[in-house]
Amino acid sequence: MTTKKTSAGRPRKKPAAEAAGSEKTRFLSREVLLDAALALVERDGPDKLTIRALGAELGVDHTAIYRHFRSMDELLLALADRLLGTAVADFEPGPDWRTTLRELSLGIRRAYLTHPRLAVLAASRDTRGAAEFRAVELGLGALKAAGMDDREAARYYLVLTHLMLGTTALEAITVGLDEQTRTEDVAASAREYLAAPPSRYPHLAAAAPYFADAATEDRFELGLDLVLDAVELHASKQPPQE
Repeated sequence: MTTKKTSAGRPRKKPAAEAAGSEKTRFLSREVLLDAALALVERDGPDKLTIRALGAELGVDHTAIYRHFRSMDELLLALADRLLGTAVADFEPGPDWRTTLRELSLGIRRAYLTHPRLAVLAASRDTRGAAEFRAVELGLGALKAAGMDDREAARYYLVLTHLMLGTTALEAITVGLDEQTRTEDVAASAREYLAAPPSRYPHLAAAAPYFADAATEDRFELGLDLVLDAVELHASKQPPQE
């Protein structure tokens, strides 16, 4: 049993809760903290993640967390980079630039949607971590393989990233809704579109029956292929690099 000395020099027993807290603190690590933070976000939502809440989740004094992360923001960035790392850590470029960009984008999207509540936070941040650097390196390498120079590769990489992260974040918000709300939203939109008067909205009235089908198609892949088509077209107009 862990003991402390009294002012008279005689040892006294630590309270059980204090001793247990000390033992838990001793075994804290960045990975343990990130696991607990992810569990908290997925259970209670991103707005509930605080240093104090994380300490309570682990049953330790929250100040112990600052030994591993200097701030809540640093922890969030590490959490976001870890999520991205699940998609890029073992990723290998494909046989051509288009396959590489397509599979990289789809893999990142899948990783984010595996944890939609965290994706809402992660998609809007530059993590500046190892996983993000690897994703950027892979993307730029593929764009340069398509025939772009450094400037154009950077521009198109940002366009591709904004498409990927923006649409994924929006989808993550929708996925995070309860099933009844999602179902009601889709049904309400379909009803309102179908009820649009053709005299006032002729194009909407004509296309309304097809919106239900469009909702089940993978719109992300359609948008991704449009961007990749633009990359191919633009690259084909560039003079050969020496």
